[in-house]
Amino acid sequence: MEAFVYQFFLSLGLLSFISLIGGALSAKFRQPAVMGFILMGVIVGPNVLGIVSDNQIIELLAELG
Repeated sequence: MEAFVYQFFLSLGLLSFISLIGGALSAKFRQPAVMGFILMGVIVGPNVLGIVSDNQIIELLAELG
């Protein structure tokens, strides 16, 4: 249980930082911030780089959002 909580907060912090970068990049190219958020979510998600790959954490973060 302790490992799950650690992994959850690590994933939350990582996704927050990545979304900040995605929002800044999309603003630089004069695109809506949501485009940057979605693009970074696809890159970090389980299908491309697989940084966040635990399905329980992804579902929990989706419910949080």
